[in-house]
Amino acid sequence: KATESKATESKATESKATESKATESKAKPADKAVKEVKQAPVEENLDQTIVRTNSSAKKKPIKKNTDKNDDRPVSSSKRPNYEVGDKIANRYQLVVKLGSGGTSDVYKARDLLLEGDGSVPVYVAIKILNRSSEDYFNVIRSEVIKTRGLDHPNIVRIHDFNYDKNVYFIIMELLEGEPLDEIIKRSRPKGLSIDQTFYIAEKIASALQYTHRKGIIHSDLKPANIFLTKDNEVKIFDFGVARHFEETDDYAAIDTSNADTEDNYSGYTPAYASAELIEGKTATIRDDIYSFACIIYEMISSEHPYDRIPANKAQQQNKQLKKIASLDRTQSTALENALALGSAKRTKNIDRLCQGLFENNKKKNLLIAAAVAAGILVVVLGVFSFNSYTEKQRIIALNEQSEQSFITLMETPKSQILGLIPTIETLQEPKKSIFLQGQRDNIISAVKENTEAVISKKQTSLYLDAIAKVESAQSVYPDSHTLSIQKQVMTKTFEQRRSVLIKNVQQAFIEPTYDSKEVRSKITLQSNELAAMDPSYKLVPSNQALKVYEEYAAAALDGHLFNKLVIAQKFGQLYFPKSNAYKALLAKGDAYLSAAEGINTYQANVIKTPDLPFPTEDVRVLFSELLKTVLNNTELVETGKGIEDVHNRAVTFLDTTPKNPVITKELKSQLFSAYIYLGSTYTSKGFSSPARLILEKAQELNN
Repeated sequence: KATESKATESKATESKATESKATESKAKPADKAVKEVKQAPVEENLDQTIVRTNSSAKKKPIKKNTDKNDDRPVSSSKRPNYEVGDKIANRYQLVVKLGSGGTSDVYKARDLLLEGDGSVPVYVAIKILNRSSEDYFNVIRSEVIKTRGLDHPNIVRIHDFNYDKNVYFIIMELLEGEPLDEIIKRSRPKGLSIDQTFYIAEKIASALQYTHRKGIIHSDLKPANIFLTKDNEVKIFDFGVARHFEETDDYAAIDTSNADTEDNYSGYTPAYASAELIEGKTATIRDDIYSFACIIYEMISSEHPYDRIPANKAQQQNKQLKKIASLDRTQSTALENALALGSAKRTKNIDRLCQGLFENNKKKNLLIAAAVAAGILVVVLGVFSFNSYTEKQRIIALNEQSEQSFITLMETPKSQILGLIPTIETLQEPKKSIFLQGQRDNIISAVKENTEAVISKKQTSLYLDAIAKVESAQSVYPDSHTLSIQKQVMTKTFEQRRSVLIKNVQQAFIEPTYDSKEVRSKITLQSNELAAMDPSYKLVPSNQALKVYEEYAAAALDGHLFNKLVIAQKFGQLYFPKSNAYKALLAKGDAYLSAAEGINTYQANVIKTPDLPFPTEDVRVLFSELLKTVLNNTELVETGKGIEDVHNRAVTFLDTTPKNPVITKELKSQLFSAYIYLGSTYTSKGFSSPARLILEKAQELNN
């Protein structure tokens, strides 16, 4: 889940490691590193944010941790100096330093735990904090816990907060790209295009709508807090953890030596803060709207709406907005209302601002697409001669229907977008390009959400489907780094789970006995999961597993034990179809195996259904096989060897077979007759000892 972040480098070699293509043309610009999102509840003072130089600001009282068993570090006297190549918490290996700030250093790092064998590198951003006081720990931990609750594609993700060797550090999403303020600087004096501005603004709006619904105000929204990745994803960060401290607390590792003087205030950035925030009032949604509108204005015009004059002073000076020529009347009105210097006149929510700014533009783009496609049709109609007016009308009607279908396609919600990927190739230009550009963010985000959901819910049967969805999206967005990461993570997860299942099934195959219901259940469940997860994989039991099965099946055959025969037959069919024991089992014939199944079914259900008919014929079939074993055993008949073994098997059969007075008496009578026959044979041959032993066994049956 990581994308690489471009950040300030203290050395030229470090700078080269993270510079994006867009900034390479500049002569060593002072890049800003990515700052992660920080959240604060509405009931707290939401107008606070990064405090950079105002050392006279008062600290907020923070509750001390009094838990005597808490072993968190509280001293900075033995802090290690981390360098590239070092490991933190025996898990994260530092790869390159991305930047440094007043109280933190940011590194690109490999997550060795998630990598497993290291075949697929998994990168994160590690922010190493330069303080270790208990107050600092409590505040940062609280903010990270809140931030981790934010799950939105346009908000930077915070993964965890931990400490190691007396050092606190934050693990977060890694980004590769550049902050919006750098993009705006390059756009001067013309500014960004309307389409590009609205694309970015819509993503920001989506994130703000999400946080506002959760009761969270950003309160320090500005271009430097917005990041565009190489995949053209828009990310917002910095919800104001640093506001809790009086010193410069650069939570995002910004190089403070290049800090803009406008940031030297406590709680907000004056050029983008509303008059109400500057006056110290509690932050509200309308404060974020003012900041957001300033950003939109600046993206289009490359100029600040009030020449970077703080809102309270702009009110005093009665500053007037300059209209932007590229906006229509509806859009201008919407932006002017959002930029109102007084809260009472300002737009009250993000939805209303979006409606005024974006709706007409979306309709305009769809109409342009339809007009382009219609123009192609006109050319076709002009070139080819149709036989009738009716034919021309039919073609026109089909075209209108096609345009309506395309508009519907463009408006497909994200929850349904993945199902449309296979149909993209059927679109003709320019519709295909329009669709791919307009739905890029939705498709990539939907793929990411799908893979994360499948992994978190352990839906192993959907692993291959999730990989297929990623690959399908990659076929239309081959340049997407996010999709590449998702493919790596999903493939690795799939391979790891399959390996675990194979190992577990093979281990279960060599358990002491298949008679254990737990063992059989383990084999069945995990082999079924393996089959559902990867239908193409053919499970081949190990030689040791084959030996265990052969011994079990042979014992079932020797004793003609119905319960073991049923298990041996099922397992042989599923897992050991080529084994000699299974072939011997099949050689007994369908009647023999059917008899074992019949007795087994009766035994399993007779307690719940006492009036079930007794499987008399099935018992006779198996017992007849036992008698054949006795009477056809040449060594037994001629020498009397193996009497004890044969008798024990016969007794086991009688003991395990369902009880029925009539059939039990019948079976004992047949076995008794066989023993008398053998006794007479031994006597006639002068084998007195075997004769005496077999007659004793016959007498035991009679008793």
